[in-house]
Amino acid sequence: MKLKSLLTAVLTASIGFGLTGCSKQEKTVSSESSKTKVVTLLTRDNPPYPQVAEYVRDKVKNQNIELKIKYANDGLIPNKSVAENEADLNYFQHKYYMQSAKELNNWDLVAIASTFNGMFGAYSPKYKNINDLPDKAKIVFPSDPSNGGRALNLLARAKLIELKPNTGAKISLKDITANPKNLQFLEVEHALVPVSFQDSDLAIMAGAYTIHADLIPKSDSIYLEQDNQEYDSVLVSNSKAAQRPEVELVKEAFIAEDTREFVLKNYADTVTWPKR
Repeated sequence: MKLKSLLTAVLTASIGFGLTGCSKQEKTVSSESSKTKVVTLLTRDNPPYPQVAEYVRDKVKNQNIELKIKYANDGLIPNKSVAENEADLNYFQHKYYMQSAKELNNWDLVAIASTFNGMFGAYSPKYKNINDLPDKAKIVFPSDPSNGGRALNLLARAKLIELKPNTGAKISLKDITANPKNLQFLEVEHALVPVSFQDSDLAIMAGAYTIHADLIPKSDSIYLEQDNQEYDSVLVSNSKAAQRPEVELVKEAFIAEDTREFVLKNYADTVTWPKR
């Protein structure tokens, strides 16, 4: 009888310890799942990039994700930081710009989501019609290869210049085969195009930069590029960070329908976001 009581006590204690162990393990798993995950993102002060990032930041809080947004003052730092794993994401550029930086520097950059398309257009402080540009008109456009090529393609579509065939986006001034008006070209950093606007006959820039010249693409441009999904704005990561579950959740928040509706409601004069 005593032996039976002893065995019962030992068994009860063992079960108790087992349940206690399970309880601690469950608490650990629960604690891990509720722990806030931090995702870092670099952007630039060109609407609507930071506004979209902030909108997403507020959404993912409900998923225990803290999206830390930092600002860069040039186009090199965001890509360099992501490639070197100093940041998880960046959001400030279109696909061609990212691809150019990736190939030029052999950087680990991955476009994990496509979002809005910034209107790319031509603006003049002097002329209402692009065909009114005089001989030797001064044209200011971005110096980086992706946006510079985009600007030259725009001028070719407006029939102001002719380009070598089949050059795509990777074109430069040397690819101009005809320039009937002898247009004069000035290449500057994209951020300086709005600064140079008043001193030009024509300035070509993306919608994200027009705010710095008090311009609205839909109403102030004298020539707009047709929608081209190759220039969709992309959310960029590196191959390692892109695999993290919290980064995947942030990505899904960027491309969600409510995010698209937020952008079109507030920035329809600057960007498009067709359902692709």
